Amino acid sequence: MAMGQDYAEALAQAQAQGYAESDPTDDVEGDDAVAKTLILAAVVFGRALAIEQVMRRGITTLTREQVQQADAQGKRMKHVASLRLLSRDGTEVSREAAETGSVLTRLEARVEPIALPLSDPLARIDGLLNAVVIQTDTPAEVTVIGPGAGRFQAGQGMLADLIAIAKSR
Repeated sequence: MAMGQDYAEALAQAQAQGYAESDPTDDVEGDDAVAKTLILAAVVFGRALAIEQVMRRGITTLTREQVQQADAQGKRMKHVASLRLLSRDGTEVSREAAETGSVLTRLEARVEPIALPLSDPLARIDGLLNAVVIQTDTPAEVTVIGPGAGRFQAGQGMLADLIAIAKSR
C-alpha cells in the first residue's frame, strides 16, 4: 500500500508472493498480533490480559488516501501492537514506579494502524521483516528486527517451538 496500491491489490500481491495466507484474516484483522501482545504482556509485565482487553483495529479499512496522506506528512502507516503501563488517570508510568506499588497501574494493549514518522524505526520495516521496539531506562530504546513471514520462517518457528517443548519435558 505504501507503493500506491489499494488494500485488495496489495493483499493479492502479498498472497502471490507467499507472504500472506490464502485466508489472511488473522494477520490483517490483527488477531495474530493480539495473540503475540498477550504473550508479551504476560512475559514482560507479568500480567495476564484477556483478548477483550486489547484494543484491536485491523488494516482492512485502511484506504489508499490514508496511506498517501501519511506519506505527504512524512509518515508511514504501520500495523503496530503496543503495550504501555498507565496510571489510573492515563499517564504513562515507568516499570520501576509500577513495581514499587507507589502508583496503581493498568496495562494498555493496542493493535492498530498508526502513521509513524520516518524517524521511527518501525516506519522503515518492510517486506518480510518484523520488529520489536523495547523502551528502557538505559539505553532509551532497543530495536530487534528479523524475518516474520514466509513459508521458511513459519517452518523455522514451528521447529523452534517443537525443540523448546521437547527441552522443557
